[in-house]
Amino acid sequence: MLGAMYGDVALRIPFNPQTGKANEEQAERAFYKRGKMIRPGWKEPANTRLSAIISLRYVSVGWVRYNKLAATDPSVQEPGAELDFDPHEQKLGVIVWENAFAAIPFPRDLFCGEYDEIYGRVADRQSSVFAGSGLFSYYAAMKVRTDRPPKSAAITRD
Repeated sequence: MLGAMYGDVALRIPFNPQTGKANEEQAERAFYKRGKMIRPGWKEPANTRLSAIISLRYVSVGWVRYNKLAATDPSVQEPGAELDFDPHEQKLGVIVWENAFAAIPFPRDLFCGEYDEIYGRVADRQSSVFAGSGLFSYYAAMKVRTDRPPKSAAITRD
């Protein structure tokens, strides 16, 4: 979604012409070309009346709970095994994709539910600025690292 808003996602790696080598430690994600909110070479952003794009998604909490249980108790995988929960349970959540160039910013207190997530501008970067408590539990069960900074990408006007 961020690629559609700001342009193709790319990896920017500084190059030193004197040494002929790239500085991989300074590599960062960035947006280039074909974005609908800003494009390279434009002086002013476009579509500033659009404050955010909101997408709905289902979070498969039952499936994660089932896999976690199956890892410690293989008997739940037997045909006819009784479960005290629905392995197909899903929770509805939204992802708010804020427009960094919006004339009127989208209020960050509107979608703050357990399975909601907000991506917004922090300094000159687009990053995750909110994730509900249900998502943290879900990501932990999926063994997704939550102890590192959220992924972000630079927003530039050049």
